[in-house]
Amino acid sequence: MRICVLASGSKGNSTYVETNNHKILFDMGTNVKYIKERLEELSVSLNDIDTIIISHIHSDHIGALENYIKKYSGNVYMTMEMIGELDSNNPISKYEHLVIFDDDIYLDNINIYADEYINTVLCISPDNENYKKEVSDSFVDMIFYIADHIQKPSNDNIELLDKMFNTYVRLCSKYHVLPTLEVFSFLVGINRTTFTDWMNGEYRTNSSHGNTAKKWFDICKNCAINRLHNQTGTNANLIFVAKAAYGMAETAPVQAVQQYGVPQQTAQQIAEKHKAALQLPEMEKPEL
Repeated sequence: MRICVLASGSKGNSTYVETNNHKILFDMGTNVKYIKERLEELSVSLNDIDTIIISHIHSDHIGALENYIKKYSGNVYMTMEMIGELDSNNPISKYEHLVIFDDDIYLDNINIYADEYINTVLCISPDNENYKKEVSDSFVDMIFYIADHIQKPSNDNIELLDKMFNTYVRLCSKYHVLPTLEVFSFLVGINRTTFTDWMNGEYRTNSSHGNTAKKWFDICKNCAINRLHNQTGTNANLIFVAKAAYGMAETAPVQAVQQYGVPQQTAQQIAEKHKAALQLPEMEKPEL
């Protein structure tokens, strides 16, 4: 796989991804001339692009698309929500090779933009011995990067949100990061308190949002419990999170550590052993 950022910023965004079977553009900001020239620097023709995936309908992400479809014939993938945001007279909505992509492509974008962040922002290779640690240390920033490049899902589409949560948890697992609803809320652009409202039945009471959000909460909690059970030593930060975020408490009594080779004794046994020492002689009365 080859990933190259062609343009990035407020003036336009576009990323080239090459696989064994496809030549893909993620977004088409800027203009056709600029993208064509940047591709030629990579020895790639714009005619060779067979797939264009649009993340969202902003001019810095689709600025070149309208002129592109006049001369080229690559498949353009968009969601129904994006098409609905276009002006009714926009030729993009009537493009012959427009494809309404499904949830799987949407979810693939999360992983693709994660790889893009690692390759272009962190500039680190999987061959690096500190690869996973460096990604883990920058994980929240990577989530913000992904969120900036994907279409915000609708709050109504709980099935898609659930699939995105599963993809997020797998991404966390890959880089040894604990999943939390707080970070997931950054990814999908939904306020964390909204999840709490769903769980408490204060909003969307006639849908499956409440049970789904409770499932997410339980998965995050169980991941924290599993980490606590399998770690060596004590992680004060993780214990704090377990108590503060998930209401967990220390219920097991603290056991005294027995010194090697010294049997444990009760207070009475210790007193009996040192009885003689404890029976002090009466203090002599001084003669007057």
